[in-house]
Amino acid sequence: MFEVIAARREAEPHRDWTRFDAFMRFMLATACRRGEALRVWPGHIEQRDARHFVIFERYTTKSKKPRIVPLTAEVVAMLPALRLRAGNGPLFPFTASTLWGMWKAVRQDMAARGHDFSLVRYHTTRHTTLTKAMKRFPLAMVSKLAGHASIQITADRYGHLSADDLVDMVDEIAA
Repeated sequence: MFEVIAARREAEPHRDWTRFDAFMRFMLATACRRGEALRVWPGHIEQRDARHFVIFERYTTKSKKPRIVPLTAEVVAMLPALRLRAGNGPLFPFTASTLWGMWKAVRQDMAARGHDFSLVRYHTTRHTTLTKAMKRFPLAMVSKLAGHASIQITADRYGHLSADDLVDMVDEIAA
């Protein structure tokens, strides 16, 4: 997907594909919702010692509870350029229609490369990140990252297992 976005950046320099790339990386890194990402301003990024955090304020989250999420090194590296471009505005100043047009172009380009992205939405980035986290980290930690009101919500929504996930268990039982 990021190769497609890079190709679009070259083909359409008049569109803000660089910030769109950063937007997608931010969403994957933080497991936030599209609306939460669109409401992040430079003042919502806080540095504590050597770590940077994004603060999703209570009025910007679905649960209406504030959430603080540490940022990856990749996102931190993008911050100076994002802050510079943002000025006194949001880091990702996209309208819904602009985002839809850009996402539609990415989906078409992915289809041309043989990947079916027809059902992939912005919210899929959240599902991808939280599902990956569920396989490696305790449920309570993943629930905290998701900003869910209870760990039951996280377990019900992201705790699905595939047949591949059961291989080690079956082998251990058989031994």
